[in-house]
Amino acid sequence: MSELPIIFTSESVRAIEILAKTQTRRVVACPRWAEPKTLEVDPDDPHKLLVVCRQSGCLAEVKPRYQVGDRLWVKEPHWRFTGCGQPGPEFIRSPDGDRYKARAWLDAIDGDDLSSVVKVSPLYMPRWAARHLIDVLDVRVERLQDISEKDAVAEGVESHIDDGATYYGLFGNGHASAVHEFHRVWDRINGKRAPWKSNPRVFVYEFRKVD
Repeated sequence: MSELPIIFTSESVRAIEILAKTQTRRVVACPRWAEPKTLEVDPDDPHKLLVVCRQSGCLAEVKPRYQVGDRLWVKEPHWRFTGCGQPGPEFIRSPDGDRYKARAWLDAIDGDDLSSVVKVSPLYMPRWAARHLIDVLDVRVERLQDISEKDAVAEGVESHIDDGATYYGLFGNGHASAVHEFHRVWDRINGKRAPWKSNPRVFVYEFRKVD
């Protein structure tokens, strides 16, 4: 078992916290050492992807970054305390004195001087500040648009009930289809690099939050 970092948006972290998100899809990148456009699913094992090596011409497996059994620590947007005052109880203090505020979904910090904090990219969250751990239960390969309604719900898309029916998305502007909402969220996050319409291959990670 390896312990590795994984980045999530603030919305995804909220969904993980309430156990609404148990899957994540990550685009499969063709390795630099492989021939372009040779990425194909192994006909003998749909969980594997194969590419042609540039130098040897042989087939090689493209392995996912995370494996079944790995434990991942969640990197999320957070707040760094930069003032000289005393941090509030929701700040996390490291041994060397740096202070982080991990409640990333707060647009304002009640009771604190906003001039004393800066929002920091999840790329720079250190291990000590991580609030959540998840265990990888399964990994598979599929096309992005092959996602089912059940799996779109497992991706943690926001939902609400209106007149007894379940809708996905913001209240008053939701959809009856969880896939439709997942499509919208995907393009908001990945639209420039791998839009929904390009239907890229993705590694599908199923996971469980560690209590």
